[in-house]
Amino acid sequence: DGSANISGTLTMGNYVVIPNNSQYAAKDTGSNIKRILHLGSDDNLYINQNDLANNVRITTNNTQRLQVTSGGDVQVLTGHLELGDDQQIKLGDDDDFIITHSGTASIIRDTAATAARPLYLQSNETTHGVIVTKVNATEKMARFIPDGACELYHNDALRLTTTTDGVKVTGGAGDATLTI
Repeated sequence: DGSANISGTLTMGNYVVIPNNSQYAAKDTGSNIKRILHLGSDDNLYINQNDLANNVRITTNNTQRLQVTSGGDVQVLTGHLELGDDQQIKLGDDDDFIITHSGTASIIRDTAATAARPLYLQSNETTHGVIVTKVNATEKMARFIPDGACELYHNDALRLTTTTDGVKVTGGAGDATLTI
């Protein structure tokens, strides 16, 4: 059936396999890369690989997919981070910043219970600024230009613009323009 009982140290090519209960550590004696296989009590197989920089990588089909660096950063190397509906990405020491999708709505939320805190949306882009659009940028809803105008749109038509002198309203009766 392909199974083997290992007692003591087993050398296979460049690998030295050392059993420890249901955990096996394999060390490539040529490159000093360590691989650990662990069959958990939940019958899941856990695979860890430490490279020379002490990073842990998950590899499938000879392609690195996920890496946890020695500094604690999690990197998705290939593919996407996919979460099901109602799953959350939580940030902060108290998990007080949440990004989630319910299947019917997408939410970015600061849930701090203490003091009110602002939620910043920032851009270094100085020509176009921050633009809020419908999916695939097919229709503008709002545009915020650094050191410039703020624009509000209705059905992709510009209706309100801030200016250095006040506000400019476009449209309405007879498509007139009103500057306040």
